[in-house]
Amino acid sequence: MLTSHDAWHFHDQLVRRWFDASFQRPPTPEHTARLASGLGLPVKPWFEDWISFINAGTVSQWFTLRDELYIASLSESGVEAVSMLMQGEGDVFWCIDLHDWNDKNPEVKMYTIYEPDDSEDDGRRLYPGGSAAPFLASFALGYQLMYLEPDRLGPGIAVESRMQLPTADSVRFGNLQIWETDDTLVIRDDGTHWFGVPVQLVRNKIA
Repeated sequence: MLTSHDAWHFHDQLVRRWFDASFQRPPTPEHTARLASGLGLPVKPWFEDWISFINAGTVSQWFTLRDELYIASLSESGVEAVSMLMQGEGDVFWCIDLHDWNDKNPEVKMYTIYEPDDSEDDGRRLYPGGSAAPFLASFALGYQLMYLEPDRLGPGIAVESRMQLPTADSVRFGNLQIWETDDTLVIRDDGTHWFGVPVQLVRNKIA
C-alpha cells in the first residue's frame, strides 16, 4: 500500500502535469500541531499532508474548495471518528475513524447527520455513509475533479460519460483509475466508493 508521502507526491505531480504547473501545498506545521493538540492526538504525516492540501485549496486557480475544514471529534450514535471536512450544509462529514488515526494512510469515511422534525424523536443521529476513498490523497483528487473551474483552465477539458479508453496502461490510485498518454488524461472512478468522479474526465496536457 502507498504511504501517505508517496500518495501525495503522485497527487501533486499529476496536478502539475495536467492542471496547474505551479501547484504547491505549503507546509503549516504550527497550524497542524495546534489542530492535533485540540484533539488530544499526535500529529501524523498524513494529517500534515491533508492540512497543507486544504491550505492550498484556498488559493488554487483550478478548483474551488467549496466545503469547510472542520477538525473535530465526532462521538455519538456509536461513532468514534475525527472529521476532516464538513459539507457546506453542515450535514455531511468526511472523517478518519479514531481507531485508524495511527495508520500510515488511513481510509476516508463519510458520516451524515439526521435531524428529526418530530419533537417526540430522541434527537439527531450520526449515520455511517460508507467509504469515501481508500486514502486522503485519492479523496482529494476526486474532490478537486468534482469542483473544477473550467473557465480558469482554458480550452482542452471535457467530461465524457462514454469514450474509448487510451491503449496506454492505467494506474490505480485508490478509487481512481488513471490513463495518461503524451497529450491526454483520462480519470474514471471505479464506483466502489461513495465519493469520486461520476464520469470520465478527459484533459489535454497543459505543457
